[in-house]
Amino acid sequence: MASGQALNGVAREEDDLQHPASDILTPEDDWRHPKQGPYPKSWSDYNADSLVASYLTSSPDPNATAFALTTPINDFPTSGFPRSDFSPESKDIWSAILRQARKHHPLSQTISALVALVAAIKASPSPPTFNEAQQWQRLPNFGMTVRDEWNRTVSSDADDAERWSCNPLQWASMNAFVALCTVAGVDDYKVYAIWALRDALEDTPGERSLVGHVVDLDHYVPAAAAWILCGAGEVMYREWLLGELTGSGAAKGGALWEGGKGFELRRWRFWRDRFRWVGAQTEVEIEEETREWARWAGDRMEEIERLEEAGVGVGGCGQLEE
Repeated sequence: MASGQALNGVAREEDDLQHPASDILTPEDDWRHPKQGPYPKSWSDYNADSLVASYLTSSPDPNATAFALTTPINDFPTSGFPRSDFSPESKDIWSAILRQARKHHPLSQTISALVALVAAIKASPSPPTFNEAQQWQRLPNFGMTVRDEWNRTVSSDADDAERWSCNPLQWASMNAFVALCTVAGVDDYKVYAIWALRDALEDTPGERSLVGHVVDLDHYVPAAAAWILCGAGEVMYREWLLGELTGSGAAKGGALWEGGKGFELRRWRFWRDRFRWVGAQTEVEIEEETREWARWAGDRMEEIERLEEAGVGVGGCGQLEE
């Protein structure tokens, strides 16, 4: 399938990607503001969700939106509020961006626009009242918010049938977002790539995975494929296979992988072959949409390897026009 061509049943109207009402965090859940103090009791004048949504529906200007999101936080009075762990308003920005990422197709240009917004926030000036950890260039609370979203989306405590708080396409969108954050140098989520590919491809479907869940190909495979198809696959092959995360316990393999930790060419080819296996499956009960994601990812990996080895490089990133 050519880059940019929609998968049957995969490319759909983004507004159809709804998440459960119970999955929408309230400002009180996300911000954890003090009941009393120098902050206004009503935050109706500062709505990160509205600002991020407006950014996506108009002609996107990441710098102007970053200014609108960060300036009120920069200007908040500091007396009476401990900033040792930075004011939690920044977490609301990241939560708003992640909520938008979940609403859009994983291979859409909107995901790239959200990454551009995070990069613009990272480049925003910080007031002199911020300590080193609070500087916008450090993306305060961003990594924690992403981690919390991962932990909340795939609950390790819930029964297998109830552990997901999103559908497979939303999970793929979240993975595409952190993949592009990594490729753009905004933040480093390479280990999340290992987790996505391991969950989908390195354990036997229907059995317990390394993290204790029954392997669900319909949920795992689109997310793993998104890492390959959104543009991260080229960088993974060209740079990460040189030894990234080979010493990390978090990057160890599943039951079917007999090699070492982290990224390596042999593991890349194992993932490619496993995508092809999923794409050709008739005995395992999975959605045809899952097979299409797997076939597309396997084809893309073969294309990346062939062109990179020929010194040609790979053009395009499989993103959909909007």
